[in-house]
Amino acid sequence: MPVWVGQISAPMHWPFWAGGALATLQLACLTLSNLTGPVTIGTLSPRALGTWAALAVAGGFLLMAASVPVTVIAGAILSGTGCGWLLSSINSIAACSKYPQRTFALLQLVLVMLAVALFFSLPRLLAARGVAAVFAMLGACAIAAVPLLRCLPAQAPASRDSTSRQAGRSPNGKAIAVLFSLGIVIASQTALMASMMEVGGAIGLGVPTVGTLMSVAAILCLVSPLGASLLGDRMGLLLPLVTSTLVLALTATFLTRVSSTLMFFSLMTAVMGLPLFISPYVLSLLANFGGAGRWAAVGPGFMMAGAAVGPSLAGLARTITPLRGLGECMALTIAAAATVFALSRNRMEPQSDDASPP
Repeated sequence: MPVWVGQISAPMHWPFWAGGALATLQLACLTLSNLTGPVTIGTLSPRALGTWAALAVAGGFLLMAASVPVTVIAGAILSGTGCGWLLSSINSIAACSKYPQRTFALLQLVLVMLAVALFFSLPRLLAARGVAAVFAMLGACAIAAVPLLRCLPAQAPASRDSTSRQAGRSPNGKAIAVLFSLGIVIASQTALMASMMEVGGAIGLGVPTVGTLMSVAAILCLVSPLGASLLGDRMGLLLPLVTSTLVLALTATFLTRVSSTLMFFSLMTAVMGLPLFISPYVLSLLANFGGAGRWAAVGPGFMMAGAAVGPSLAGLARTITPLRGLGECMALTIAAAATVFALSRNRMEPQSDDASPP
């Protein structure tokens, strides 16, 4: 989205704000379809849902590439809806794998690598061919995913459901609390990211400098999902999850109080990277609540909702506190989420093991 949002208005002869509104519409469709994905999985197998979802994403982006206002709007709705269903299908299958934490970490790593590749290639494509070529490329990526999705299991195993029924007490309340806590973490991180230019400016850094530092930090963030994949669940799920969430809260406290470029860059990299370490553990924790992966399937929807709330949360916090206090406010919300994670233990949490990842 950062590549095309600012470029879509001119060829459509729309006002400048229309690109942001279109992106919001697409994200809203993604969130809603992801939250309803588990219901759809009850009708279609995750593999079938993923395949049809990828085709919907491809069709949506190709409609946007037509550069006609009505097709651009319809394509945003279709591609956003398809992305939400695609995330539901992939996460439900990953949640039921033998090593869900490592699977989610691997998915996160691949996602970040793809994002880095697209951020480097799409702006060049935009400059050479225009915004329609960007949508065509994204549609081609979705088409390329279809044969890969056909290699996935036809349906998720039922073993976790049976284990969930044997656990004695319904995990629904804890699962919902974990989902909202995940959304809170992402909202707090997004609020900090929305204020990053202002934080950099407070120590004398210009916008281009902060942008360059963020680009370098994005590449370094590959370490987070890689580390989560290598660590796996050897230390369980809760210890790495709670510890990393508390570290993020501590980072938020100091981010708005930095006085040097090196400290700013270090803390900014932590704020950008730690959620990539945290999310595989949260999704794996949700997978342990059973439901054939349905709790983990809706995790992205709560993450998207948190990302949408984040900038408004930053604005609200700034009305009651100066910039230095913003970090403390976000640290409190993140610490509250860490507390919920710490209290979410259930009998299905895997014990530490040294088994090799799949």
